[in-house]
Amino acid sequence: MSLERYFTAYDEWRREALEALESLARTLESLGVADEAFAGRLEAARERLREECLRLAFVAEFSRGKSELINALVFSSLGARALPSRSGRTTMCPTEIEWYEGARPEVLLLPIDTRREIVSLHEARRRRECWSVQSYTPEDLASVQRALERVGETRRIPVDEAEFLGFHIDPSGEAGLVPGEDGLVEVPAWRHAIVRYPHPLLARGLVILDTPGLNAIGAETELTLSLLPQAHAVVFVLAADTGVTQSDMKIWRHYVLESRVDPDEGCLIALNKIDSLWDGIRTEDEIEREIAAQVDSVARMLAVRPEHVFPLSAQKALAARIHGERDLLRRSRIEPFEHALSQDLLGKRQALTREAVESAFREIGSLAAGMLRERLSAVGTQESELVALRGQNRSRVAYLLRKAQTEKEEFDAALRRYQATRAVYVKLCRELLDAVAMSRFRFELADVRHQMEMAAFSSDLRERIEQFFARVFALIDRAQAKVAEIHEMLTTMMRQLEVEHGIVCNPPAPLDFAAARESLETARTLALRQLASWGTMLAHTKSGVIERFLALVGSEVQHRWAAMHRETVTWVRQALLPLEAALKEKKTELELRMNGIVRVHQAAESLEPQLAELHAERERLEQQLQRLETMLQRGLATIARPLLERAPEHAA
Repeated sequence: MSLERYFTAYDEWRREALEALESLARTLESLGVADEAFAGRLEAARERLREECLRLAFVAEFSRGKSELINALVFSSLGARALPSRSGRTTMCPTEIEWYEGARPEVLLLPIDTRREIVSLHEARRRRECWSVQSYTPEDLASVQRALERVGETRRIPVDEAEFLGFHIDPSGEAGLVPGEDGLVEVPAWRHAIVRYPHPLLARGLVILDTPGLNAIGAETELTLSLLPQAHAVVFVLAADTGVTQSDMKIWRHYVLESRVDPDEGCLIALNKIDSLWDGIRTEDEIEREIAAQVDSVARMLAVRPEHVFPLSAQKALAARIHGERDLLRRSRIEPFEHALSQDLLGKRQALTREAVESAFREIGSLAAGMLRERLSAVGTQESELVALRGQNRSRVAYLLRKAQTEKEEFDAALRRYQATRAVYVKLCRELLDAVAMSRFRFELADVRHQMEMAAFSSDLRERIEQFFARVFALIDRAQAKVAEIHEMLTTMMRQLEVEHGIVCNPPAPLDFAAARESLETARTLALRQLASWGTMLAHTKSGVIERFLALVGSEVQHRWAAMHRETVTWVRQALLPLEAALKEKKTELELRMNGIVRVHQAAESLEPQLAELHAERERLEQQLQRLETMLQRGLATIARPLLERAPEHAA
């Protein structure tokens, strides 16, 4: 199954899930149960579906056929190669390929010299003036190819300048760039590239990250700290004619494994160039045995399951698609890889998105249905009480009025206790927000600068960085403990209101900072490795290392902290909204009940008209509840439908 078919199915599912959310919003509005608590959850679910992009990273040493594989998967419809693909290095800098509504066909190139200014990639994205812009005409293949060729441009610079820019130098070529006889080394002309191309897959949310080989990959801090960990799936490309080399293993261990929690999740290995075995001498059976042996060897060396290793020929797949040769396409074996990649990238991603959207849909629907049931119960209670008043004297009516008044007074007292408890909740939330405040993080960042500047020896810088991360982790642990305290308080309060006043409201799921902590732990590991890579600079100037750490690593960690802070603010704002909506509903119910008894007490002849009104109201609420439950069933069925049921079967 091609990526395009899967993306079409995924796009259809997203549109239908969005329509299910819109239908829920319209239904809540028409039933009179729309609430601020619901609006916030609905909008968050809508945004999750609208802005969902799928990041696919290709990682490999040079000359493994990585760019050719991207051409075969995405750009074969052009009838020629879009990305440069030839012997030697073609991708010299991290390259993102994307498209979105309102974008222009262009290639944005961030000059390598921006590393001198220690400008972070996050900052550079906000400053278009930092980039060199190459426009092109999408309909003109030569124009497209000329623009994309620029991604591979290089410069030759002195060794000390290359080291200052973050490149490793190694005359042996095993762990860095090799100086030429003239003492110069070849480095990428660009630090980062963004290709905006109007392709259907990209328009549907696919973002491709094409990475450079080992000697360039380690030079860009944000690639290892941010871009690779944020990828939803990683394709690690090897070559059948080289096997797993030492540099392949270094990339696998240091960049792929550290960006994945589990290499068997969201990571596929493409064993490319199997056509090198089609030498006209081996028989088909011999070729099959050789491929199977290589797959087992790769799986054993990388410690992954053999079914995660896909032998293929990207070059033959591209040629087959350009010329419409079905037999060659089958022999290239790219289709089983596409099928697995689609399941990994889209099937699993849809499952995560579906879980989040379905949870919001189910929770909102449950709360709205609960509100209607409470209204129905209140009407039923009023109806029963008024029926019991038929033929009763005024003293009996007065008794029920006093009883209703007592219940209202008890509930008002509960509201006052709730307000007191709410004050405690607000205090705890302030303490939680203080632990994850941006000002708190900026203080820690300023403090680590001071500590690093005060370090007596350059070797002490590592210890200062370790201490910085230890303090950051302590803040996260403190915030997690505060979340647990708030959740326990909310649970106790809600259970008490349920027992005393029949108000059913479940506490919100507690915030979990485990993912943020894990992300920052990865940043810590990579930051310490970057520190080691700045060894040459360290020998010359400690201040240069400090500035680089703060501008690159500190900027990336601050970006993650800001995301955690936003999530916490949203949770704090929404945690009490369902309960306050339930309290408001209960208060209205008690007031309506008491007002009904008051009218009966004042005029006995109003009893039958009121009963008729209550009966009509009960029937209306029953119909509304049935309508809501039917809509919820349809919506949940739409959201919960697996993606694979929506896509065409994989061609044999």
